[in-house]
Amino acid sequence: MASKPIHKTFTVSLEHKKARGLGFERRNEILAAAKALFLKEGVESVSTRKLAQLVGLSQTGIYVYFKSKQAILVALIDASFRKLGAALSAIDGKSTGAFRYLELAIPVYIRWGLENPDEYRLAFMLRDRGTSVAPSSAADPSEQSFEGVKVFGKLENVIVAGFAAGD
Repeated sequence: MASKPIHKTFTVSLEHKKARGLGFERRNEILAAAKALFLKEGVESVSTRKLAQLVGLSQTGIYVYFKSKQAILVALIDASFRKLGAALSAIDGKSTGAFRYLELAIPVYIRWGLENPDEYRLAFMLRDRGTSVAPSSAADPSEQSFEGVKVFGKLENVIVAGFAAGD
């Protein structure tokens, strides 16, 4: 079954210029359009030119909001991990030990993935060769996802503490 093409395009003009103070809306529009394109066409198939055309900006207009295509992808990945982290935070304080925490966390994680398939794909399955999802001293910090490190760092801390306590 072929998916329908994305048809929302604009002509770059003053008509589409955001009023002073509403630039945050444009950022969200870029993220929404990028998410749709990345999921439909794959990260490496999407150019900033194609994305700019979709949201009604010049190609350089994208760079007012994001340093690169990778920075856009990382913003989407971070948003996905924030959602996962929020879902997992619902079990905070409900467990007494690592084993019980994992018993509670695993179903939450699975349910989150099933209820948020696009976010799951963004966080775990879509990658651009230039994008790092873990901090690295060699990569540009704007092209690294730190939210995933926070979510899985917390999980790692629970497990390490459980081992130390003999859980």
